[in-house]
Formats: sequence, structure tokens, C-alpha cells
Amino acid sequence: MTARASVLMPASSQTARLVASAIALGSLMGWYGNAKAQSLDAMISAARQYDATYLSETAGARAAKAAAQIDSAVLRPKVSLTSTNQVGTVYGSQSNETLSGNIGIVASHALFNEKNEATSKKVTQGDITAAAALRAAEQSLMVRVAQAYFDVLTASEELVSVRASKEAAEQQLAAAQRNFEVGNTTITDSREAQAQFDRILADELVAQNNLAIKQLALTQVTGLPQPAPKGLATYNLPNLSMGGMDAWVKRAVDNNASIVKARADLTNAQLDIEIANAGKRPTVDLEAGLFQNHTSSARTSLNLGSHKPTSNIAIKFNWPLYTGGAVDSGISAAIEKEAKASADLEGAIRAVGNQVKGAYLGLQSGLGQTKALQAALLSSQSALDANKLGYEVGVRINIDVLNAQTVVFKTQASLAKARHEVLLSNLKLRQAAGVLDDDAIDSINRLLAK
Repeated sequence: MTARASVLMPASSQTARLVASAIALGSLMGWYGNAKAQSLDAMISAARQYDATYLSETAGARAAKAAAQIDSAVLRPKVSLTSTNQVGTVYGSQSNETLSGNIGIVASHALFNEKNEATSKKVTQGDITAAAALRAAEQSLMVRVAQAYFDVLTASEELVSVRASKEAAEQQLAAAQRNFEVGNTTITDSREAQAQFDRILADELVAQNNLAIKQLALTQVTGLPQPAPKGLATYNLPNLSMGGMDAWVKRAVDNNASIVKARADLTNAQLDIEIANAGKRPTVDLEAGLFQNHTSSARTSLNLGSHKPTSNIAIKFNWPLYTGGAVDSGISAAIEKEAKASADLEGAIRAVGNQVKGAYLGLQSGLGQTKALQAALLSSQSALDANKLGYEVGVRINIDVLNAQTVVFKTQASLAKARHEVLLSNLKLRQAAGVLDDDAIDSINRLLAK
């Protein structure tokens, strides 16, 4: 088991040991029980089979891809089976009832139709949109699982910190009570230590409840009844440098799913203008049919019948001369839709650009905060050592030591939280840029305990 740094560590201890203690997890997480710890990629794999949002989004994307294939059918021949039957009666000196009809196969194929050509081009855009939607669903799942994963780790670290503070406060309370009994201190020290211990007990209940809530959130997305995320085993962060802010914005313009979709929507709107304009153009279709005709005549004493096979081939030419204004109205509507799609694309580019910039600045801020908390941890440990020495020589009181201990443990928890947020911010930045993939998850898995 990995133990946290003791508050009794001398100031001369190596920095590496102190930093390692700040990121250690697991020894005091009793809620895990005997559950086997899981890595981030294992939980993402579980979520792919369970998360309702992901399953809905991927099914919707596949349905959209299948629907887009309908447009490609306009370029292919059409074949159908037809059958016609009718009954007729001839009235005269002797009524005669006849039954006639045919059965056959009819095939047709467009030889020239500008509308069909433009319609078929929309299939490619449908494929692009569906692929972007699938990628967006995958990236969203990764971030949501990672968010819940790191929330549990952060809550666990906070509980570890509170319990370490409680243990230290309990020791100080016992020491204060012993010193009071032998007359070395006043009752004040004992009561202050008791008050501090009671406050920490309340904090422990809050931390336990927060951990349980975060664990439920992780269960909701992964379906695992007892999710036990592996803690970070190393202090070193992965290489997060992939250029400056402008480089990230450029990646987003090329890869972000919402921009890719908006760009495809604009292309489709332009194709719709072509389709609307094609309403004024002539069309040429080839039709061919093979039929078996039959006729039968029923009389009182005589039944006559005939069966004749027939076939036909026709080229149909159609040129709309006047459609009541429907074509012109369709063209006007398509032009306005193109203007809307163009504005939507520009809006998506601007929104995603701001999103990427915010994520980039958040990541840089998190990295700076992590470095500051590392320094703060060293300083708070030194302050604790000084207060303990002062307490021993009588220039510091018990509450000073307790407060210094609390600062150390809270700084350790804050540092762990900051590191979790840096890793999560990196994933969110990649998601905003549309480049989040399994490699980014693997880089985090390499930081986890084995």
C-alpha cells in the first residue's frame, strides 16, 4: 500500500518524497472494498456498451448515414412487377362477359436528369455528417467518463486528506489532554483541539457523502456497480504541447464535428439550388416492358380465350414549360436556405474558436496552478515543521500546529485536484478541436497505478 506523507516529516526530507505523498491514493479508500481497480480506457470501454446517451447518438448517426444512401438510388435503374385485370360486359342479343388483363415487368432508367445528378452528390455530404456525428459521440463519451473518473479520484483524495487531518487532530487532542492533566498547559489548548477535531469529523461526513455521489455518477455512465478508478502513480504529466492557441483553433476549423456538419449543410444547400434549378430543365428517361396479355370470354355454351406476349421500349422526353410558379418559388427558398447555412457555418466557426481558446487558456491556467501548489506544499510542510518545533519549545500553541497540519493536507488535496483538472482540461481542449482520440486516453493510462 502507498501511504501519505506524515506530518512529522522533517524539513530536510527530499522534495520528491513530499511530492509523491501529495499524489498517493488508495490506502485510505475503504469504500473500494475488494473491488479491482480499473483504468480509464477500461471504463470507457464499459461505457460504450452501457451509456444510453452514447448508444442513442451512435444509433442516430448510423440512421442518418443509411437515410443518406436513399439519394443515391436516383441514378440506378428501377424494376417493378405489374399486373392488371379487368372485367367487362358486352350487351347485345346475347350478353357476353369478358376478363382481360396483363402481367409483366417494367424497367426504367433516367438518361438525362440534372436533378438526379445533384441529388446523388448529397450522399457524400450525408456520409461526412454521419462520420462527424459518430466521432463527436465517441469524443463526448471519453470526456464524460474522464470527468466522472477524475471526480471520483478528487473526492477520494479529499477524503484521504480529511482522514489524515482527523488522525493528526486526534493525536494533538490526546497530547493536549495529557499536558493539561500534568499541568503543562491550560484547558484552552484541550478545548481548541477538541473543537478542531469535531470540525474535522463533520468535514469527513461531507467528504464521504461527496465521494459516494461521485461514485454513483461514474456508475451511471459506465454501468459498473463498484467502479474503482486507478489513481495516478507518477507526478510527471504527459506532453501537452501541440502548438499555440492559433494552431489549436486551426485544428478545430478542420476537425470539429459541429463545423464539419455546418460545412456539409452548406454544401447540401448549394446542391438544393442546383436541384431547384433543374426543375426548369428537360429530362429523358428510358422505359422497357415485357407483358403477358390475356383475354377470356364466357358464354353459356362457349368459353374463348387468348394469351399474347408483348414488349415495348420507349424514350420519354419531358420539358416543363409552366409549373404555376412552383419552380421559381423553390429556387428562392433554396437560395435563402443557402444564406442561412452560410451564416450557420460562420457562427459555428466563431463559437468553436471561442470554445477552443477558453479551453486552451484553462489548460495553461491549470498548469500554472499546479506549479504554484507544488511550491505551496513545500512551504506549508516547512511551516508545519516550524510550528511543531515552536510548540515543543513553548513559543507556539496547540492550535497553531493543528492549523498548520490542516493546511498541509488541504494543499495536498488541492494539488491532486489541480493535476486531475489539467488532464481533464487537455481532453476537453482536444475534444473542442475535434482531435480527441484513443492516443490521448493512452497517455493518461500510462500515468495510472498498475
